Amino acid sequence: MRRLEQAYENSLQEDLPDRAAELREIVLRFLMVLNIQRDPAVKWEDPGYEDLVAAFVSVYVDLSLLVTRTQLSSKSDGKVSEVSQSIGNCILVWLGHSPTHILDVLLQSEAEGERDGAILTPVYRRFLHTAPSPLTHQSYIRYMCAVCKARDIIPQNSPAWKSLQKAALSTPAPPSFLQWLCSSSEELMDQVPNTPKWTGSHVTKFLLMEASQDFRENLLDP
Repeated sequence: MRRLEQAYENSLQEDLPDRAAELREIVLRFLMVLNIQRDPAVKWEDPGYEDLVAAFVSVYVDLSLLVTRTQLSSKSDGKVSEVSQSIGNCILVWLGHSPTHILDVLLQSEAEGERDGAILTPVYRRFLHTAPSPLTHQSYIRYMCAVCKARDIIPQNSPAWKSLQKAALSTPAPPSFLQWLCSSSEELMDQVPNTPKWTGSHVTKFLLMEASQDFRENLLDP
């Protein structure tokens, strides 16, 4: 995995689109082989196996974005739609059973502003239109952070962003979230407004509209 990540970094730094396309196909073939050769005793829900699959899916997404950046001299709606669908299908096929790992992939994607926004907008819309279920403290945090990451790429006056924002704002924090945060990190809890009778909806509004990026990043690993 480390060698693959290094090869990706080299393709990125040295502007080698052919090498990036080759690596993308290698990753896809590896995912297929991984599934074929998977020990039947290892369930999809095995954390180690899911983490490995999610890591390779994340690399596939980044390589797809890199290849598309170098191939598109001008905006091509057909090509953008094709790449977007390919990314979405890859995520769904390999991680559709694990909403938490889907969120991890979205959080790890190396997107670069508007250039990747047209590709990733349908992907964000596809996987963030509803919150994961069951909604644990950690999956709630991942969902909110993924929505905020989408906001950095999707134009905020677009219907796509307004739809995502509406879905996120209608997702209150799980019960006892603030108590959990206080026990996990007093430092982070000190940055939350000390407002009596805060509800889960207030927490969501704070994370989406008021909290800093540093706060959200630290919240992912309190």
